[in-house]
Order: sequence, then C-alpha cells, then structure tokens
Amino acid sequence: MQLAFLTICGLLAVGFALRASLRFLQALYIPAAVVGGVIGFGLGQAAVRQDDWPAAAAFAADFVAAVKDWPGVLIAVVFAALLLERPSSGGFGEALRRGARSGLLAWVIILGQLAIGLVVYLLVVRPARPDVPPSFGQLLEVSWAGGHGSSTAMGEVYKSLGFPEGRDLAFFLATVGLIYGVTSGLVLVNVAVRRGWTQAASRGRIPIVTGLEPRTDPKPVAFGRTLPGVIDPLAVQVVVLAAAFAAGLAFQRAFIALASLALGADDPAVKGQPIDFAANVPLFLFTLLGGWALREGMRLLRVGDLIDPPSIQRLVGVAMEILIVAAIATMRVDALRSFGLPILLLILGGAAWSAACLLVLAPRMLPQAYWFELGLLNYGFSTANTPQGFMLLRIVDPELKSGAAEDYAVAAPLSAPFVGGGVVTFTLPWVLQQAAERGWLWVVAVIALLIAVGCTVGLLLSRPQPQAASESPLVPSPGTPGEG
Repeated sequence: MQLAFLTICGLLAVGFALRASLRFLQALYIPAAVVGGVIGFGLGQAAVRQDDWPAAAAFAADFVAAVKDWPGVLIAVVFAALLLERPSSGGFGEALRRGARSGLLAWVIILGQLAIGLVVYLLVVRPARPDVPPSFGQLLEVSWAGGHGSSTAMGEVYKSLGFPEGRDLAFFLATVGLIYGVTSGLVLVNVAVRRGWTQAASRGRIPIVTGLEPRTDPKPVAFGRTLPGVIDPLAVQVVVLAAAFAAGLAFQRAFIALASLALGADDPAVKGQPIDFAANVPLFLFTLLGGWALREGMRLLRVGDLIDPPSIQRLVGVAMEILIVAAIATMRVDALRSFGLPILLLILGGAAWSAACLLVLAPRMLPQAYWFELGLLNYGFSTANTPQGFMLLRIVDPELKSGAAEDYAVAAPLSAPFVGGGVVTFTLPWVLQQAAERGWLWVVAVIALLIAVGCTVGLLLSRPQPQAASESPLVPSPGTPGEG
C-alpha cells in the first residue's frame, strides 16, 4: 500500500513536471494526471515483459494488485461530495427558460452516441463475440460524454455484468476522447475566430498554460470554517466528506439487507440475479445519497455553514487526480487487443458525430448570438471532459461575457443527473440486457435516433427570430476578425 501510494504520487509529479515543461503537452492542455497515468501504463507494460529483470515484473504485478480497486473507492468519494454543496439558485423553471436548448442538444449528442455504439455492437461485436454483453454499445456514451469519472464508476457495473474489460475500454476511449477533443477543439476555435463565428474579438495567439502561473498571483482555494487552534479547518472538511461516505456505506448495507429480506435470500427458488443485482449496485450511488442526506441533516441542525464547498472541491480534486492515474496505469492491454476494430469504429463515429453536432446542429439549434461558444461547451462535454470545454471557451470568451457559460450551467439539471454518468447511464446496461434477450436491440437503437431527431426538430421549430446581421456570428462584421 505504501509503495503503491508513493508510486502514484511519483507518477503525478512526473506528469506535472512534463506538463509544465513540454510545449506540446501545454498546447494540447493535457492534464498532468493523464500524462502520469499514461507513463505508468507504459512502464507497467514494459516491466511485465522484462524476463531479464524479474524484480520489475514482480513490482508491476504488485502495484496493479494493490491499486486496481482504488478507482471504485475514489469514485465513491467523489460522488459523496457532489451533493454536499448547496444547490444553485434559480431552480428548475430558470433552467427551463435559459438552458433548455443547450440541455436538449446534450440529449441529442448522447442519443447519437448511444445509437452509434449499438450499431457497432450489433454489426461488428456481436457476430464475432456473442459472449460480450450489449452494454458494449454504451461505451461511447460512458467514456466520451461521461469521461474518466463515469468510466470508473461504470467499471463496477460492467464487472457485475461479467464484462470487466468494459472499464479498461471505457478509460481508453475517455483518454482518446480527451486528446481528440482538445486538439480538434483548438483547430475549430482558430477557424471560428477567423470566420467571425464568435462574439469576442480575437485575443491574439491561443494562450499556453504551464500550470505554474498561480505562483505569481496566488488565489485562495478554500476557506476556514473553524479556528486552527481547535481543529484544523481542512480536517473538518475531511470529517464531513468521510461522514457522507460513511452514510452512503450504511445506505448500501441497509439496501442489501432489505433486498435480501424482500426477495427471500434464503429461498433457493429466488436465488441468483435479483440478489446479485442488489449486492452489485455500485457504492457511489449510495454515497451520492449519503452526501445529500448529510447536507440536509446539517442544515436542519443549523450547522450547514460548516461545509466549505471550495475545500470539498479541493479534496475531490485530489481524489480525481489519484483516480485517473490509478485507472489509466492499471488498464489491461489485452482488452484493447481483443476489441481493436470496434473501438476504432467507435472513435471514428464519435469524432464525426461530435463535429457534426458543433458545426451543423449547434448554429441551427442554439441562440444565434453565441451558438459557437455554447456549442463549444457541449463539444467538450461530448468528448470526455467538460472542463476542457471551458478551457476552449475561455480562448474566445476570456471573461465569460457571451452568456454561454450561464446557459450551460442552468441546463445541467436537464441532462447531467440523467446521462453522461447519471441515472440513465447506470441503469441502461440492464435495460440493454433485457432488450437483447428479447431481440429488441435494433428497436432501442432506432428509438434513440428517433428521439434525437425529435429533439432536433423541436429546437429548430422553436428557433428564435434571427438577429441583425451585425449581431449575428454567422455573418462576420467588417471590423476586427472574431467580432460578430
């Protein structure tokens, strides 16, 4: 355990050093955790094949054995923190009014990814590997829309369905999607600036970020809610996060006990799938509920102000950094070899669909004044990493004055709780399994396409009246390039 933790920290340090010093990593905006995870993966694969150095192979095997279960625990920590923060103001009505178009576009993107994945599964995977569950068709949605966090979370679900390779494939796809999203996004941003698709004027060259910039202008990243002489403020937040995790763990145990009692665990006639399902419901779903319950309980006890959201975010950030390094470093290369062609088809299909949604659907479905800015955020969301979408947005809208960030934020309740790592994502594998047993997978793929088409048509019919040519980003003004 100690060597495994030190190895993870060492990989993070190497990843950060390379990210801060190598120009091409800065230009691609690849996170240090991904760099460190890829290095760990490469070193591990090389060590396993070192017949002349058995000590290296043994260390690599021990490291994988010690770390392979960390992502499942860490994602439960991340989910425990999600609802500890106070809900945002505005409510559902405000989200509907300002963000419905962005939220529906997110659903269109997700449904298209699901349809692509199911078609690849039905035409390529199932004929050659009938033992692979239909949840393979969901990999694109899990990895590109959900990112590394959802890939880790769904890994527990795939394991319960007898598809342990799913986590490795999802993580590989998420990593490819992140790199593709950043590189293609930078190209699209340059095109948009030159063609006047953005509101903001061009700020010159795309900024290069090393990650060391805050040293010259440090910013507070958390706030103390207690006096250090009594208890360290960060320790309080650790206790709060641990309490949310513990509540989730208690909920899971209670759920398994109640399910066993209700389904009759001692009755041989009902043993098997129902009980297995109850026992394999991922812990992170319960820790999410635990975080909400703790927040509401502290609010009722009038101590809710002890929760410091920035501190919780920092703790979650540390968990995510370790999670990403551990998950990438322990990917199984044999899973990639077994599914080379279908994974390539998923990547090509996902890339084409994301580009089409930004360049074809976004200008026709989103508000004309800032369709590219808002579409860029959805583009980042659809290629494995919403923060990368914000990174791209800040290039064309440094001060976030276009209104795209606000619309995207209030649209989140319409999509984030359900898809790309939400309730629908986590329940869909069992739905697909039932559909496959009844021969309805093609029906599910067609329904996904029809719903996507319906959402698109609805947005097109409700499109606001075009603005004046001088205000429309589709018609470049004669002034500075990039002003719409």
